[in-house]
Amino acid sequence: MFLAVLVAAGVVALASDGATTMSAIDSVPNASAIVIAAVAGGLLVGGFAGWWAARGRKPAEFAASRYVLRPKASGPLQPDASALAHWPTAQVMAWSRPENSRYLLIIALLAVQGGSSAVTGLSVVAMYFVASYLAALLSAMIKVAEHAAAWLRATPMTLGEFVWALSRRALLHQVGGTVLAGVVMLILGSPIEMALQIASLWLVLVLSISGFALIDNYRGRSPAIKIALSVATFAALAMAMQFRAGAKA
Repeated sequence: MFLAVLVAAGVVALASDGATTMSAIDSVPNASAIVIAAVAGGLLVGGFAGWWAARGRKPAEFAASRYVLRPKASGPLQPDASALAHWPTAQVMAWSRPENSRYLLIIALLAVQGGSSAVTGLSVVAMYFVASYLAALLSAMIKVAEHAAAWLRATPMTLGEFVWALSRRALLHQVGGTVLAGVVMLILGSPIEMALQIASLWLVLVLSISGFALIDNYRGRSPAIKIALSVATFAALAMAMQFRAGAKA
């Protein structure tokens, strides 16, 4: 509308200027009056044109905001805990800023042996990043479970709803990342039995630690001892598998 006002004012002013040039203005007061009349005429014409252009538009036709998501609700709004599923992955993304990820990249690049092929080097770097993501996601689950339990303890949310809302997306990422890590291990030359055993142990560790963190935090207890025992059991089993593989070799 403001643009229409300026355009109309310019058109009226140019027309008035041409008319005044042909009629040879004799005094300054007459010129001032003509300029004022041109501006007033431009405001009047531009305002009417802007009002007429926007008169038939409906509010739904205006462009939506690019920064605020429009809610897709066909009925009355109901409380929903689905957003809690994004908390663990969002925490991992917050930890994975470039100033933190660069150290992992340096370690992964230094782990590549000299003379390795391009496929082997990329597989080693990918293995480091996948393993770090899975470990960070498990750590984020422990932290998020503590904060979410303290925040939601006063709500009527049940234990099953709490565990399902927080763990479903993280567990899906854990399964996908574990499968990807197993494929990378096979590319690096690991036996398929060892890859399956390590993947199985890791998923059992994830389920146990996530379960202890979610259940104990929901009940207001600390899961530190149970988590420590789970890690110790995982380490013992991993060492036993390594000794067994060495004995077979």
